[in-house]
Amino acid sequence: MIPIIPDMLPEDHPLERLPMTPRYITIHDTGNPAPGANAAMHGRYIRSQAAIEREVMWHFTVDDREIRQHLPLDRNGWHAGDGWYGTGNRQSIAIEICENADGNRAAAEANAAALVAYLIQTVPTLLPFPECVVQHNRWSGKDCPRVLRGRPGGWEAFLSSVAANLNDGRRPVPVRDPAGRLLLTGWLEDGTTVVPLRALAEALGLVVEWDAAAAEARLRWPGGA
Repeated sequence: MIPIIPDMLPEDHPLERLPMTPRYITIHDTGNPAPGANAAMHGRYIRSQAAIEREVMWHFTVDDREIRQHLPLDRNGWHAGDGWYGTGNRQSIAIEICENADGNRAAAEANAAALVAYLIQTVPTLLPFPECVVQHNRWSGKDCPRVLRGRPGGWEAFLSSVAANLNDGRRPVPVRDPAGRLLLTGWLEDGTTVVPLRALAEALGLVVEWDAAAAEARLRWPGGA
């Protein structure tokens, strides 16, 4: 699985976030096919006044290159359309899959399926698979995730992709900072935690550059030499 990039909402965000024990994972499509409407853009949108006025927030946004996390898994989001006490809003982890026209939708779905499998493996309070993985439609009747629902066999294929990830035998390993915040996700190989260099560097605020002449990677602080 590609690393999870922390892109958390600020502590002073005005929408209330209540304690949550997740039982489900709710799959959404962003409903935004515009070019550039990728995970990073939705990370900016979720902070915007427009999102605040709509009273929406969710846990993860996934595109063809990135997984971004916006909320901790022990706090709820407002995404399911089933109200203040609704099971979708109060007991489910929300994943938005990007559908931007300049992205690779198949890769975005593959990344989302890998994320779902990781959550199933690491969040012990979830219901058993496949019961724990549901469509937004279940909670409010909305035609969402519209791309998966609109493709014959789309939802079934997505669940099959989740199952394939669950059976690949590679154990995900969360990597956290001293405060316990998730930096990124690696995997276990022969008793060693393996993480992608670029993902680790970016999680620590460093920039990775490739020196073609020396054929080596170099790390630097942003703005530094």
